Amino acid sequence: MSGMQLLTLYSDLASSLGTEVKPSNISDAKVVATVNKDGYLSKTVVTYGMVIQGVSADTTLDVEYFNLGKDVTVKPIDGYKSFPEQSLS
Repeated sequence: MSGMQLLTLYSDLASSLGTEVKPSNISDAKVVATVNKDGYLSKTVVTYGMVIQGVSADTTLDVEYFNLGKDVTVKPIDGYKSFPEQSLS
């Protein structure tokens, strides 16, 4: 993944969350994906360097997925129908 691709994804995410803090540069992006014995993506590790408001930082995003391929039941929290809807577009 190029730094520009990751910068675009990160900027889109930041915009959707309504934050003004956006990186001006992302470099050396590396993605390592692990697939379990059942063929499901079980872990991703993304490392990259970034510059936000003139400050450089090396970043690691480590995500592990559990119970892949299993049925999931989600019970909404009480009062969820009164939450304001947000458009993702």
